[in-house]
Amino acid sequence: MDWTRFLSAGGFAVAMPATPGPNNTMVVASGATYGFARTVPHMLGIAAGFPVMLVVLGTAGLPLLTDPWVRAGPKWWGRPTCSGSPGRSRGPIPIQPTPP
Repeated sequence: MDWTRFLSAGGFAVAMPATPGPNNTMVVASGATYGFARTVPHMLGIAAGFPVMLVVLGTAGLPLLTDPWVRAGPKWWGRPTCSGSPGRSRGPIPIQPTPP
């Protein structure tokens, strides 16, 4: 691994615990609901799962990203999706006022 990838992965690993992402939100909600002791397995799963995710994506992700068939799929599927499929659009949904 070259230094640029190592530094960017290291920066991501340092910034991730400080951001209020979905894992931190789930742990806070679990801790508030079930207490600290019952939330520890959840925290350990997150702490073990992140390095596993990095290793799996680092080893198996590169061959997938360099395969031309894999790269062509999102290009052709994403064009109509990102354009909003103008043929199917019905315009904005009207808001009905609630009766008093």
